[in-house]
Amino acid sequence: MALAACLPAAATPLVDLIASDILPMSEQLKKDLQLTPNQQILWRQTEQKTRAILAQRQQRRARLQEQTEQLLRTPGGEFRDLARGYDEDGAAAEQEARQLREAWFSMADALDDHQRKLAQDYIADRMQRATDGPGGGEGGHGSRRGSAPSGSMGGGMGGMSGMGGMGSGRSSSGSFGTDTGF
Repeated sequence: MALAACLPAAATPLVDLIASDILPMSEQLKKDLQLTPNQQILWRQTEQKTRAILAQRQQRRARLQEQTEQLLRTPGGEFRDLARGYDEDGAAAEQEARQLREAWFSMADALDDHQRKLAQDYIADRMQRATDGPGGGEGGHGSRRGSAPSGSMGGGMGGMSGMGGMGSGRSSSGSFGTDTGF
C-alpha cells in the first residue's frame, strides 16, 4: 500500500492564505451569511480597508520592482543597495497583515453564532480546496506562489478566480520579496 494513501487529507494552513485571498473569498461568504444592515455596513468598511491596504502594498512593490530593475540595468550595480527597500517592504507587509487580521476579526466578532459557524465551515472548505485545487499539495497555492503580478485580475485561492476581487496579489517584486499571510 502506498504511503500517500495512508495519510489523511490536509488543508492549506490558515497562515498560508495570503491577504489578497481574502476579497475573492469574501463575496460568496457575504451572501451566505445573510448579514443584517449593521453587519453589511461593517462588512463594506472592512472590504474598503482591505482594498486600500492591498492597493498601498501593490504601489509600494511596484516601486520596489522599478528600483530592482534599475539596479539590474546599472553596470556594477550593488545588490546590497536593495536590502533596505526589501526590509522595509517586509516590515510593512507584517504591519499590514496585523491590520487586516484585526479588521476581519472585528467583522467576525459582529457575527452571531450561526453566522460564525457558516464562516468557519466556509473557510475550512476553502482551505481544503486550496490544497486540492490546481498545484495543490505543499502550501496549496502550487505554481501560483510568486507568479502573477499584484494587479492581475482573477486569482484568488485555487480555482476561485471567478469570484472577483483584487486578484492573486503575489508581487513580482523580485526574488527577495516577501508576503505575509493573513
